[in-house]
Amino acid sequence: FFQGGGACFNDVSSREADSAPCLSHLVLQPLFGIFNREKVSNPFRDYTIVHVNYCSGDLHVGNVLRWYLDRQLQRVEQRGYVNALAGVKWARKNVGQLSSLIVAGSSTGALGAQLWMETI
Repeated sequence: FFQGGGACFNDVSSREADSAPCLSHLVLQPLFGIFNREKVSNPFRDYTIVHVNYCSGDLHVGNVLRWYLDRQLQRVEQRGYVNALAGVKWARKNVGQLSSLIVAGSSTGALGAQLWMETI
């Protein structure tokens, strides 16, 4: 599952917007929808979920240090590619034989899921 969170591409979208998506920290994924393992009607409650966190604002494919700063006045580092690749490699090594595979994401994570589909 590729976590969503918006995109940033310049200093305005990284620092001055009300909900700037380029962060220096992770935002925890709420445990509802496919993540709610207590809900009997959740068809994914028994699935293994590999969750690729997102805070880089780069659709899970960036690998660059930007010249502009985030809200914490740190240079924006977009390393979504490195993070996603680590998740894919971990899954290949640790998740065994699959009877089915669902690749999903939320918001920009849905775009990341599409961009990573061929690799997965």
